Amino acid sequence: MRINRNDFLRRLAGGIDLNKPDPKLVETLKKANISIEDLKKFDRDGDGIISGKKELEELFNFIDSFDRDGSIATFKAEQLIGNTTLGDFYRALQAESDANLQVKQEHTIKKEEFIEEFVNAHIDIEHINPDTLKKFADALGVSLDKAKQILKSYDKDRDGWLNSTETFKLIDYFDRDGNANTFLTEVGKSGTKTRSGKVYEALKAELEANKNVNPFGEEIVKAAKARSSGKFGQAYAFDR
Repeated sequence: MRINRNDFLRRLAGGIDLNKPDPKLVETLKKANISIEDLKKFDRDGDGIISGKKELEELFNFIDSFDRDGSIATFKAEQLIGNTTLGDFYRALQAESDANLQVKQEHTIKKEEFIEEFVNAHIDIEHINPDTLKKFADALGVSLDKAKQILKSYDKDRDGWLNSTETFKLIDYFDRDGNANTFLTEVGKSGTKTRSGKVYEALKAELEANKNVNPFGEEIVKAAKARSSGKFGQAYAFDR
């Protein structure tokens, strides 16, 4: 039986948790004369998880290097590697991925749910809580000034604050799940925080603190109410 590259990427979508690998995977690696340390070179971002297309493709190439079927797109499950086979190695990786996929599903935040939860919330960029800004900067490993620049770059309508849609796009930019409508906060059985998860945790408190707080200020609200009660005959909406 041959395992092709696309099936490999699809079946291992849950990722390989190197921080807390399944004992069966460790045992299979030992039979193949491979260690967890050997696999860490495929964890390019250093989060302890082999995940995402690039890292999984490198893992596939590594496994395929032991194969002799003449194709870089497949490997033979029956091919021996140490005291086991590539097929057994692959099945051990599958079991690890399946366990991590359950964690992935539990820590996936959907766009519609995020926007619904924070529909009346905002982040006032110029008056952001200093602690929030520091946590955001630390999550990205940048300076405070750079962190504020990043926030401003997602203020698409240039009104000085981020609404729930703009904030979601900001968080999702740092996500690696390949889906523009979701982002992951944790991956792997070890509960490793993703970069998007760290950004989310940094900004969440600011959003919650500004729920139902009008960013335009009380004086503008009063003026708008006065206009709405006059000849215009309609209410002005300030919630985004």
